[in-house]
Amino acid sequence: MLGWTRAMAIDQIAPGEGAILQVRGVAVALFHGNDGWRALSAACPHAGSLISEFLTDSGTVMCPSHGWEFRADDGQCTTLRAQRLRVYATRVENGFVYVKVRPVIAVFLTIFGGASADPPRIR
Repeated sequence: MLGWTRAMAIDQIAPGEGAILQVRGVAVALFHGNDGWRALSAACPHAGSLISEFLTDSGTVMCPSHGWEFRADDGQCTTLRAQRLRVYATRVENGFVYVKVRPVIAVFLTIFGGASADPPRIR
């Protein structure tokens, strides 16, 4: 699985909830949706505030600083259409969620050794 980083065990986040993680130096919001896993940039493009770690009933996440909402499936801002959060690929394998963030760094660390522990949880 070159280029993928283990984020956390699938049983650590209940459906409808999420976590903000530091993955390979990137703040990532990881969500356990009813239809699978989603990973987005955790920094709102407005002022860099961290987005919420909870999904709304409509499948969006909100920036608590100013109320902008973003769709978890594609990162599109529903408040201001010109804005978007970056979306990262996810996959589940052997009970863990993996995120493809900075794949070149992940490949390098896989080949030459690096920390294998799950990324730190910001909140």
